[in-house]
Amino acid sequence: MILEAKSISKNFGGLQAISKVDFAVEEGEIRGLIGPNGAGKTTFFNLVSGYHKPSSGDIILAGENINKLKPNQIAKLGLVRTFQETTLFHEMTVQENVSLGFHLQIKSTILSTLLHTSSYLREQEKISEKATDLLEFMGIGDLKDEVAKNLPHGHQRALAIAIGLAAKPKVLLLDEPVTGMNPKETAVMVERIRKIRDEMGMTIILVEHDMKAVIGLSDRLTVLNYGKKIAEGSPQEVIENKEVITAYLGTEED
Repeated sequence: MILEAKSISKNFGGLQAISKVDFAVEEGEIRGLIGPNGAGKTTFFNLVSGYHKPSSGDIILAGENINKLKPNQIAKLGLVRTFQETTLFHEMTVQENVSLGFHLQIKSTILSTLLHTSSYLREQEKISEKATDLLEFMGIGDLKDEVAKNLPHGHQRALAIAIGLAAKPKVLLLDEPVTGMNPKETAVMVERIRKIRDEMGMTIILVEHDMKAVIGLSDRLTVLNYGKKIAEGSPQEVIENKEVITAYLGTEED
């Protein structure tokens, strides 16, 4: 298992947002995390990526307990996330945005950066080349010189993922990667995400409300409701689960 959560819980005052959730993802898997609004999906992502600390339980990344690590430390270990709200440097170009994503791999010292030494310039040239390759991979290579704020929504989402890929993660967390997209844009993004796993060997965990997209992408699904795991299995097993159907559609009494 590349990532495990062992009976993790998270309390905010008197509210238990996550309750004793067990979660294990195999290397190279695409795992969908679904549930109704308020089910605890974003809180779970925040716990795994270090933005919140669990009240109890353990989170294990590639065999290492990451409970007490900060988000940047977890990113260095190989777990990177994107956010529901696209976070870009809007006044910078597409290429510059992705180049910044390589900051975890930069070897130049502060002095060489300030002096623009030959080693610093060579490193920056390599980063620029790698950024171009990632943009081509995500289908937006022809937009590398465009200012990020001028991109349409779908291309901004693709750019956000490219920035995440620049950190060379082992595990990529995608928070609603197709939100706000039309059906054509969604289909393109689904294929790109699948390509990331197939060609880069990356493990992907995604939260997504577009059920057609998440079912089509995921090897397995985990379902949360009111902070508890209520189902897990293949997409077909999950969508036929009576407790899942009730969580999404309610009961006749409701």
